[in-house]
Amino acid sequence: MIGAVGAGVLLAGGAMLMVARRRRVVLVSPGDEESTD
Repeated sequence: MIGAVGAGVLLAGGAMLMVARRRRVVLVSPGDEESTD
């Protein structure tokens, strides 16, 4: 159970980070995702 919860938290955190990075990149400079990544 603890392992499943930890995995869920990691997945949720990773998804939030990806969304935040994408939004930040889009806000800063649209179409610059390739060079940033």
